[in-house]
Amino acid sequence: MSVERLKISLLFVGLFCAFLSACESATDADTPENNTARPDATNPIDSSCPERVLLTQEDLNGGPSLRRKCYRVEQRLTVTRGLFKLKPGTSIVFSADAGLRFSHTGGIAAVGTADEKITFSGTAQARGHWRGLYFDASNTTQSKLAHVVLAHAGSAPWHTGRRSQAGVYLQSNASSLSISNSTFAKNARAALFAESGDALFSLDNTAFIDNESPLWLHANQIGRLASLSFSENDNAYILTGITPQEVTTDQIWKAFELPYRAEHTLSIQAKLNIDPGVTIEFKKDAGVEVGRDGALIAQGTGNKRVSLSGVDKARGAWKGIYFNRSASSENRLAFARVEYAGGAPWRWDASTAGVYLRGSENQLTIRDTIFRENAAAALFADGASVALSVESSTFENNALPIWLKPNAVGQLGEGNRFADNDAAYILLGVDGSAGEVSTSQTWLGQPVPYRARQPIEVTGDLRISPGTTLTFEQDLGLTVDGGSLRADGSGGRRIKFIAADDKTSPGSWAGIFFIRSKSDKNIIANADILYGGGRKWHGGASSQANIFLRGGGSVDSSLALSNVKIAGSAKYGISVEDGSTIAPCENVRLSNNTHEDISGDGASACR
Repeated sequence: MSVERLKISLLFVGLFCAFLSACESATDADTPENNTARPDATNPIDSSCPERVLLTQEDLNGGPSLRRKCYRVEQRLTVTRGLFKLKPGTSIVFSADAGLRFSHTGGIAAVGTADEKITFSGTAQARGHWRGLYFDASNTTQSKLAHVVLAHAGSAPWHTGRRSQAGVYLQSNASSLSISNSTFAKNARAALFAESGDALFSLDNTAFIDNESPLWLHANQIGRLASLSFSENDNAYILTGITPQEVTTDQIWKAFELPYRAEHTLSIQAKLNIDPGVTIEFKKDAGVEVGRDGALIAQGTGNKRVSLSGVDKARGAWKGIYFNRSASSENRLAFARVEYAGGAPWRWDASTAGVYLRGSENQLTIRDTIFRENAAAALFADGASVALSVESSTFENNALPIWLKPNAVGQLGEGNRFADNDAAYILLGVDGSAGEVSTSQTWLGQPVPYRARQPIEVTGDLRISPGTTLTFEQDLGLTVDGGSLRADGSGGRRIKFIAADDKTSPGSWAGIFFIRSKSDKNIIANADILYGGGRKWHGGASSQANIFLRGGGSVDSSLALSNVKIAGSAKYGISVEDGSTIAPCENVRLSNNTHEDISGDGASACR
C-alpha cells in the first residue's frame, strides 16, 4: 500500500470514530454526563436542559429505560407493563394537567443519587400545574422513587373521587411503591396520598415543603413512615381516617413535628403502639375503637406525652376511645392525655365517654394519664369484672371523672387527682339493678367521694380504707348478703356513709343492711353513718335504720362497732333482730335518730 493511500485510510477511520462518538453523546444525554447541577428542591426545573425530548405513549410502551436526561410530557401517559427506568439526574417537566399512570404490571424505577436527583416538575412552577403520578393497581414490587424531587403536581383528581388529587396517588391494595430520600414541594391538595390499607408501601427520609397538604394516608400505612420532615405546608398535619378505616397489622406510629389528624373512626384490629410525643387529633364523631383482636399501647414519657385530642378544643369535639371487648393485657395508657372527647355515644347514651370499656372482657392499665375537658364521663366501664387499673392519673374539668360498676371499684389505685370536674364524685352503678360486689377487694379512699346511683350488694369480702366517703342517692343503701364488710378507718381519716348532695335531713338514704353474714370480718370502726333509715329493708317497721341486722335462723348476721357515730336516722339508729348480734359495741355515739337510737336485744352491747 502506498503512503498516500494509508494516509487516506487513517483519515477515514478517524472521521468515522468521531461520528460514532457524536451519535452516542446525542443518545445518552442532552447535557454532558458529568453535569451534576442540583436543582432547587422547591423550584426544580433544571436550567441545564435547554432542549427536551417529548415523551409520547409510544415511547412508554413496555417500560423503557430512558438514556437521555431532559424530557417533557404534554399529556397523560400510561405504563401498563414493564418498568419505566430513569437514570440519576433525569429531569422531566409536565405541561398543564399532564401526568403518568402506572397499572397492571407497569411501574417506575426512578433512582437518583444525592448529587444527581431525578426531578418531576411542571412547566410552570406553581402548585397544581400538572396531574402527578398515579399508581392504579400497579402490582410490580419494583416501583421505587429514591433521591427524587416532585413538585407542582395535583392539578386535578385522577377519577371521580376528589381525594385522588395528589402529587403521588397510590390506589388499590394491589399497588406497590417505595419512596426514600426524596422531596415533595409545592403540590396542590396532597403531596402524597396512599389510599389503600394493604398496598405495599414505605416512606423514609423524605421532606415535604410548601404543599397544600403533605400526607394523606390510610391508617394501616402509618406504621410505614420513618424520618420525615415538614415545613411551610398549608395544612400542618398528617391526614388519616379519610373514611372509617382498620389497622390490621401490628405497627408503631412514630412522632413527627406534625400531629396526625383522623377524619373518621379508626378501628384497631392488631397491636398498635403509639410512640412518646405523638399527637392525634380527631374530627367530630371520629374516635378509636379497639376490637377483640386489637391492642392499644399509648406509652409516653414525663416530658413527651401521647396526646389524643380533638381538632376543636372544646368538650365533646370527638368521640373518644372505645375498648370493645379487647382482652389484650397489653392495652395501656401511660403518660398520655385524653381531652375534649365524649362527643357522641358508641352504643347507647351512657356509652358516651372519653374512654369507654364495653363488657367484662376488656383489660386496660392507666398510669400517669391526664383526662381533661371530656363531655359526659372521662372514663366509663360498664363491665362488672373488667380488668381495669387506674393509678396516679389526673381528672380535671370533665363533666364526670369516673363511672364504674361497684365490682370494678377495687381496681382504682393510689395517687389519682381530681380537680374542677362538674360532678365531683366517682359514680357507681350502670343500670337500675343492684350493683354486686362479688370479688374480694379493697376500696381506697380517693380525693372525691363515691356516689351510688343504684343499690350496692356485697356478696364477696369488701374492705373500705380509711378516708373513704360513700354517698347514696335517695332510698339507696348497702346490703351485705353472705359476704363481709370491713370498714375500718382506725389509724387514719374517718370513713363516711352519708347521703348524696350533702343532704342532712333524716332518711336521705336507706342505710346499711346485713343478712346471712355471720362473719367475724364484719367491722365498722372510726366511721360516721349519718341521715339513713330512708326506707324499710322488709315489711317490718324495725328494718328502717341506719344499721339493720336481719335475724332468724339462716339469715342471722353479726357485726363489731368501734368509735362510730350513728345519727340522723328517719327511724332507728341501730336495729338488730333476734338471732343477730352487734358485739363489741365500743364508743358508739347515737344521736338525733327520729324514733329510737336502738331496737332489738341483739344490740344490747350498744345500750
